Parts: sequence; C-alpha cells; structure tokens
Amino acid sequence: MSQLQESFMSQPKKNSAGGRIETIRGELGVGEFASALGVNRKTVTRWEADDSLPDGASLIALRERFGADPGWVLTGSGEPPNTSSLTPDEEVLLEGYRALDPATRRRMLAFMLTGSEPAPSGSKTVTVTAHGGQAAGRNIKN
Repeated sequence: MSQLQESFMSQPKKNSAGGRIETIRGELGVGEFASALGVNRKTVTRWEADDSLPDGASLIALRERFGADPGWVLTGSGEPPNTSSLTPDEEVLLEGYRALDPATRRRMLAFMLTGSEPAPSGSKTVTVTAHGGQAAGRNIKN
C-alpha cells in the first residue's frame, strides 16, 4: 500500500455515515456511547466502519441523546449536531441561567453549591439545637 493510500485510509470518514457517527461519539468510548443508545459495542463498530446503518430506533436515540439530525447522520445534509461536551439538558440549563438577572443568578449558584437556598438579604439565620442533637434553623428579618 502506498503512503498516499495509508494516509487516506487513516483519515476519519467524515463524508460517510460512519464518519459522522464517529464525530457524534467524539471522546466517548465505544461502550459508553453504545450504552447511551441502547445498542451493543459491535453495532457501533459496524456503523463506524460503514458496514451497516443505524435503524430507526437508533436514529431517534442519536437525536434525543446527542442532538443529531437523522438526515445529517445518513446523508450529511442538514445541520450537524452541537459537538460541545454539554448534554441537551445542560444546554437548556445554561441558556436559562444566562437569561437570569444577576441577583437570581447568585441565588441559583448558591443553591447549586450548597444545596439550600440562601437567606434573604437583611435577615439572620438562628439555629437552635435540641437536647437530642437535632437542629432547627429559622430566618429572622431585622
């Protein structure tokens, strides 16, 4: 095999369904990707080798879990999926977070980091510990 042929063979097949599926998989391992789609590793390997194409259920799973348009997967026409490392749910959360006013952003961030909503400004939290070690807290406004 010539050096040119070897170079060509080692290039990802971006212009094939298998190459597009490799693009969607990105950094994920074959097993993890297969599990996310509800198929086995050999199925993904056959897709990426262009030995077979995903069935309808797999195309739907590719769309739901990775945002891949079935038409793009099969033909290359249409919109390629967003290849960021965020899941579709994370994309929605990020868009919503960015749309919040600064005060609400701070409260949401505090909630995510601590698991509890911060006390309203201008209030103090008083914690009372009972004899059995149980604590009860209450916000008191000034």
